Amino acid sequence: MDTDVDPEERIEHLDEHECWRRLLSNQLGRLAFVTGGKVEILPLNYVVRERRILFRTALSSDVLDAQRRLVPFEIDGWDRTTAWSVIARGVLGRVDDPSALALEERIGLAPWAPDETGPRDTLIELEVRELTGRAFHRRVDEQERWFW
Repeated sequence: MDTDVDPEERIEHLDEHECWRRLLSNQLGRLAFVTGGKVEILPLNYVVRERRILFRTALSSDVLDAQRRLVPFEIDGWDRTTAWSVIARGVLGRVDDPSALALEERIGLAPWAPDETGPRDTLIELEVRELTGRAFHRRVDEQERWFW
């Protein structure tokens, strides 16, 4: 490690425990997947259960095209001085157990966005296989930003 680098210029690589902590303390992320030859990025609310990320979608959703494929899911955050990002990579799968959906409905996994493609009564899980994260000191203070 280069000890001559200013600590504020370093990127901190988050360990697995810290990545899970941040996933557990957030509710909104972005899922990237390929459908119809295009990359889609879908913002969605989620919950974490036993090293899996769960969310609800409509049966007609393009997300279902990505089942059994490796996909990334990303969350991030920032404040005045720091920014961070966590990326979970894993395989998507449909949860066919009706009691699992009923449980998630009971404890609060309700879709935030309106149902454009039908009711979101399909439970999807991302079985996390790789988890990475990083944090760094922000170089630009919010008060110094230019807004167009």
